[in-house]
Amino acid sequence: MINTQVSVNLVDEYQGPLLLTEETIKTITTLILSKELDDGFYSISIINCTDERIQVLNKSYRNVDKPTDVLTFPMESEDLDEEPFELGDIFLSIDTIKRQSAKWENTPQQEYLFMLIHGLLHICGWEHERPYNENEEMFQRQRYYFDLILDTINLTGSADNPSM
Repeated sequence: MINTQVSVNLVDEYQGPLLLTEETIKTITTLILSKELDDGFYSISIINCTDERIQVLNKSYRNVDKPTDVLTFPMESEDLDEEPFELGDIFLSIDTIKRQSAKWENTPQQEYLFMLIHGLLHICGWEHERPYNENEEMFQRQRYYFDLILDTINLTGSADNPSM
C-alpha cells in the first residue's frame, strides 16, 4: 500500500492547450514521487511557461541566456516534519518542448512527459553531468519511468483532445 500523498499545484502561464491533462500530470507526479521518496505528504508546483519566461529564469539562476526545456527549483527546508512538505517548483517551457519533440522523434506529449520526469527526479535529489549521457543512472531511471508510463497510458491526445 502506498502511503504517499501529493498535492500538485499546476500553474498554466503558457495560456495554451495543456499537452497532458491535469489529472494525468497529477497521476504521473504522484507515481514517481511515491517511488522515489519516503512515505509522507508532499506539495509541489508544476509551472507550464513560455520560452521567454524560462529564459529569464535560466539567465537569473544559471547565467545561461537562452531558453531551456525544464528548470527545477527544489525547496531547501530544514523542517522535515512540516506537512505537507514543500518539494519545490518545476518550470516546463512548452515552446521548447514542442520544438525539441521532433528532434527526439517524440510527440509533444511524450516530450512533455520525458521532461516532467526529468524535473521530478531533480526534485528528488538526482543529478547528472553534462552533456547528456544515456548511460548515467539518472537518465536510465528517467527512461525506466518514461517506458513504464507509456506502457500504462495513451499519450496521443492533449487536454483539449484527450485519449487517456
